[in-house]
Amino acid sequence: MAKSCKVTVDKYGRTVGEIYQENKSINLKMVESGMAVVYHQYLDGCSETKEQYLQRYADLLSTVAAMSKPITDIF
Repeated sequence: MAKSCKVTVDKYGRTVGEIYQENKSINLKMVESGMAVVYHQYLDGCSETKEQYLQRYADLLSTVAAMSKPITDIF
């Protein structure tokens, strides 16, 4: 069963929180797979995973940047 913690409401009235299943962050998995982005203003409530979010998101952005280079830049 999934559990939620660190819930807040953003300026648009949306619920923002971190979801865990079997002690693993679903949010972090979504960032790793490119299905979610990191909003820095909501990381304050994620003290246990903040650095992981930042690292995974940086990794994702560098991968996307590498994939978007023209083929002549690669060879």
